[in-house]
Amino acid sequence: MWFTEWGSGRIGSLTPAGRLTEHLLPTPDCEPHRLAFGPDGALYAALEKGEILRLVRGEA
Repeated sequence: MWFTEWGSGRIGSLTPAGRLTEHLLPTPDCEPHRLAFGPDGALYAALEKGEILRLVRGEA
């Protein structure tokens, strides 16, 4: 499961086993809103500041 940590500048993921991973965004004020996986397997996030962030699976 992937989720945004709005207001903290992070995107998080949680495995079925309960392992939590947090991915820091470029700046704390990014404020991620929506998440979607692209056909390339990367996770894309819409940011409050009007940008799209690409996070490759497996990157920390």
